[in-house]
Amino acid sequence: MQGSARIFWLASTAMALFLAGCATSYDVRVDSTHDFSVDRSWDWGGRSTRVVDATPGDEMRLDTLTARLVADGLARGGRIQAGGDPDLLVGFELDVARERVAVNETGAIYLLSSHTSSPSFLVQSTDQRIETYHRGSLRIDVTDRRSGLVVWRGELRTRIRGDLDDALRASIPELLARLAPPALASTTAEAIELASDGH
Repeated sequence: MQGSARIFWLASTAMALFLAGCATSYDVRVDSTHDFSVDRSWDWGGRSTRVVDATPGDEMRLDTLTARLVADGLARGGRIQAGGDPDLLVGFELDVARERVAVNETGAIYLLSSHTSSPSFLVQSTDQRIETYHRGSLRIDVTDRRSGLVVWRGELRTRIRGDLDDALRASIPELLARLAPPALASTTAEAIELASDGH
């Protein structure tokens, strides 16, 4: 951006969506100078999916699922279509890591009686189990093809104990629902500066 900074609007910050065993936060930044009403088409501008400690097929499955959910979200309402001479270029970066947590569970207390003159004791058993969480982050950038500037950026972060695919199916449409300018009217806006390097 030639060393200058652009003003973006923070449409929603740290909005928590609680699913079964899932907590998700959303951040949305919109270029207040861009006229989204004239945009009619989009195409992919880049995709990246990284899964730490992946099992075979994880990255391809999650990349395909995320791409489909993003495409479906952009097509909602029928205003922005894929293909043709695109007004917007859309890219995403998905990062997922497995997190294993040791959980100690205490059992019932029982009396260990002594049959001699020694004292009796109260005993409580402790079991340990391992729970697996998925910790993920997704960033979606929407770039004006003509200017090369990012005009919308949506980010979500999630930590889930259940099925990651289900969490993405719920959270990505929720994130993309904030793309349309009318969605900004119902949220508290706060101006922030996005550095010229786009980070």
